Amino acid sequence: AMFRAVSVAHSIRPVVAIPSSVVATRAFAKKASVATAAGGSSSSSAPAGKAAPSKGAASAKSFPVQVYGQSGRYARALYNISKQKNAVDALETDFNNFMGVWNQSDKFRQFLTDLSVSPNVHRKGIDDFTKEAKSSDEFKNFLCVVTENRAQKEMSKIHADFQALANGHRGKVTATVTSARPLSSAQIKDMSGAINSFLGGGYTLSLDVKVNKDLIAGFMVDVLDNRIDLSLSSKIKKLQSVLEKPL
Repeated sequence: AMFRAVSVAHSIRPVVAIPSSVVATRAFAKKASVATAAGGSSSSSAPAGKAAPSKGAASAKSFPVQVYGQSGRYARALYNISKQKNAVDALETDFNNFMGVWNQSDKFRQFLTDLSVSPNVHRKGIDDFTKEAKSSDEFKNFLCVVTENRAQKEMSKIHADFQALANGHRGKVTATVTSARPLSSAQIKDMSGAINSFLGGGYTLSLDVKVNKDLIAGFMVDVLDNRIDLSLSSKIKKLQSVLEKPL
């Protein structure tokens, strides 16, 4: 069955070679519309731990994007506080300043992630840092809760999730476009137009363009809580799955 799958895959490769910008955007728009009609996503689940904006869920849950896992829970808690205080930008600045030290100082990071250190000692270190950095009391309390719950090693993920929430609050959305080969500037422009049409307005879009040769041909788009997979590798996997089933 595997030999049959590979044989068929080789036979269709010339037909499914990397699409032109026009074909690519039309294919994306068609796939995206099907995903939306089916409930908002062509993928069964959002990547774990990554921010996956959901326009429909935002109004119901009061979050501009959906974030997942332990890091998502802490990020949502901080976002709620920032909304209540009308201080999303200020708390984002506090968090960015903290992460600057966290990423640059091994000693600082190792101190806060050392679980043999008591929460009281961590709290004293946080007090000293936030006073020097002139951080808000809300951010200081947030750091104390994270360390008391021994979730310090999630800090980078919490920061990324909070940034996604803050960007969503400002109407900013990042779409990740992964193609088997580098896209031309014209293809990227057309892809951006197609994704903007799919979003339906109200967002400022930025593209994160990547290359993954394992896709063989075609491309994949992650935007909102949707994954639009138009790669040849996914087609081959589906074909192999069908051919490997007993007759």
